Amino acid sequence: MRPEVLAAVFIGGCLYAFTALSKNMLEGERFDPRKLSKTIFLAGLLAVLNTVMGVGEFSEIDLVIQGAGETVLLDKLLKLLRALMAGMDEPRW
Repeated sequence: MRPEVLAAVFIGGCLYAFTALSKNMLEGERFDPRKLSKTIFLAGLLAVLNTVMGVGEFSEIDLVIQGAGETVLLDKLLKLLRALMAGMDEPRW
């Protein structure tokens, strides 16, 4: 296990989290610590999974970008799943 892989992927995910936070605050949205902590948790989970799976034959900047991209993808997939599940509760007619 290479700690630099863990750190680089986690940093990438955190960069996405803080970018999204900044965008939302500029749009006037109130700070929601649950949203930020959820995204940082996802970044940590992905960093651990990448490290355990042996990912790491890339440069540090590639790993940071990979971490950000994976975090964005997982975040959007979870939001889609939540929206689909909420839509199942509503009557169709």
